Amino acid sequence: MLADVAARMLDHVYGDVTSPAHASVNALLCDAASRMIRDAFEAGLISAADAARCAHPHACPEPGQAPDEAAIDARYPARDADGERLWGSLRTSLMGLADFTTYEVKPAVRTFSQLPLTVPAPAPAYQRRHRPPVLVPDQVETFAQSLPATVREVLGTPESVTRLLAERWQARRVLTDEENRLLEQCAQPPTSEEQLADTPVDKDWASRWILDNAAHRGWSPERFAAFDNNRGGGRGREGHKAERVGKKYQWLGLHELVERLANSRHVIQADAGDPAQYPGAEALLLIDIDPSLPPAAHPLSAATTSEPEEPSAADAAHATFPPAALDGRWNPPPPMLPAPDLLADWLQQDTGLPDLSRLAVREDDQGQQWVVLYEYTVDSVGGPEGEWKGQAEQWHLIHSWLLDAAHYRPAMDFLASRTLMGRWMPEIPSRHGIYLADLPRRPIEREDRDHEMRFIDYGADTDTPTPDSSSPTTQPPARPRRRTMTGDDVTQAREYLDNLLDTLGYRDGDGATREQQLHELAEGWSTTPDTNSAAPPPATNPSDIARHAHGRPLHAVPAVQEYNWSASGHDCSLDAPVNLSLPSHQLLNGADLMRNPGNGDWHTSDGTRVVRALTSHRPTGTIDTLLARRDWLDERLRALNSALVLGLFGERQPRTTGLTRWREYSQTAGFQSGHEPTVQEQLTRIRVNLNP
Repeated sequence: MLADVAARMLDHVYGDVTSPAHASVNALLCDAASRMIRDAFEAGLISAADAARCAHPHACPEPGQAPDEAAIDARYPARDADGERLWGSLRTSLMGLADFTTYEVKPAVRTFSQLPLTVPAPAPAYQRRHRPPVLVPDQVETFAQSLPATVREVLGTPESVTRLLAERWQARRVLTDEENRLLEQCAQPPTSEEQLADTPVDKDWASRWILDNAAHRGWSPERFAAFDNNRGGGRGREGHKAERVGKKYQWLGLHELVERLANSRHVIQADAGDPAQYPGAEALLLIDIDPSLPPAAHPLSAATTSEPEEPSAADAAHATFPPAALDGRWNPPPPMLPAPDLLADWLQQDTGLPDLSRLAVREDDQGQQWVVLYEYTVDSVGGPEGEWKGQAEQWHLIHSWLLDAAHYRPAMDFLASRTLMGRWMPEIPSRHGIYLADLPRRPIEREDRDHEMRFIDYGADTDTPTPDSSSPTTQPPARPRRRTMTGDDVTQAREYLDNLLDTLGYRDGDGATREQQLHELAEGWSTTPDTNSAAPPPATNPSDIARHAHGRPLHAVPAVQEYNWSASGHDCSLDAPVNLSLPSHQLLNGADLMRNPGNGDWHTSDGTRVVRALTSHRPTGTIDTLLARRDWLDERLRALNSALVLGLFGERQPRTTGLTRWREYSQTAGFQSGHEPTVQEQLTRIRVNLNP
């Protein structure tokens, strides 16, 4: 059936460009059709040539021109001569500082540049930004002659001009307006192609295009003004509300414009992480409904109409994936929480803390063992009735990472004496705006700086640990560890400050100070090397990077990924957010697992459940857990030639807005295929915030 659906999509959606069902009429239509075609190709049902027909750019009309403001006023007046509202509801939503333009149109169209795809793209802006400017010799001489004779020999050289152009904050600080104008002329201007490639599509132009498109689609005051004028105002910015008919036309126009731009304009690459091609509707946050989610509880069902006592119960009543019943086999034991008058003693105690020797593996009624890949548990109790402050709280997180089996021992040695609090390992990827069924399963490359095992104790910047007899003697003292500012950071900070001072008028009329700073700069540049050309110091101490025998950094990949879908957007079928933890790409790829569409469990082809995703509520708090059956996980580790590292970290603390003292704890464990788990000693200490 999938092959037949894909063939129909290719015929109807990517065939006749004049068809009302052609992909060019709507970015969401193109997105949905391309997903089905891609699935058919990955299943081997269609050829690569057929699959390529849905790739951008494909056949599509040009965006064309939008009417200017005068034409909009003439064609679509807000009111008639008698004051009756005509096009006012659409104009209010699209023109000027309208919300729809600001929050929907602008984020979508600013991805695209003014440069047509028919013109080859120049080097991306982030690459050109760091290239030295091409100087115009005659202009350099003119600029030099404008400088005072006492600094001309130093600041009028091509080398100094290049540096002033790179450090414009310096130039604005010491040069007059006329000298700055001459300095700007020293650099060869960007080509017309570069200027177009760096200029995003104008949101006001796009809004006028959408308004004109709504009229051509059939919205008119005669048909809809009365309805829209009575139902279009006073409903706020929340996503869950009835919309005007005109708003539907606006969405259709925006989606058509995005698809036309995707097939006719280069995307903007301002930074190295920006995509080089159109990234799809999901990246532009245009996807509002995930059709692969199971339906949530019906708004009129008994579970949702009864009044819940707690906010967590309200979310549970509307949950897409209902919470599991409390079960001692899967849930960690509840902590011993103190009465308010015993908080200080409770913080001093190092007993009863979560421990991986008890929490890393759970066992079901059949004696089958399950390994915790992820867990977040938070419990609290006490405090004044109905108040948040004054309660005792204890929480812990368990994360897991995959790494090459050969690197298991050096990784465990590296982690043995280091607390996991703070950022030390790659973060779990959190997916937003992507369909649950479309979560990619292709493993990502491990040789990436983002996946290096780095230890950065950010807490040491503001918190001073106190001696704790429960901490092992091998634990190193906390050291301040701040990211070193690079040359770009310093330049941006100085430019911002300089612009702010100019705006506030602190630089106006201060000729004597400016002239003094000019001479000081010339003196400094004549006696010191160009520090801007020196490589910035490393952001991390080399000793805080895990390395294998050859000196290269060790890499780890999160064994879990998270799916999130908001309940506050335009998807009115949801009254509670959807959050689900899943095994990582590496664990899923090639494992031939199927996800139960009604929950987060995964099964083998013979129906055996090997992964469980559970959410539970108990009187003191909530629990989110992802478990993998140990025999299945052991086989996956062997097939991947990998090992698994578990990390537990958390805090016990009083709930307060001025936290001054708390206990933190951290622990690691490791799993190798065919071996019993190795649980390392727990690290715990009292932390004190000297600046609450």
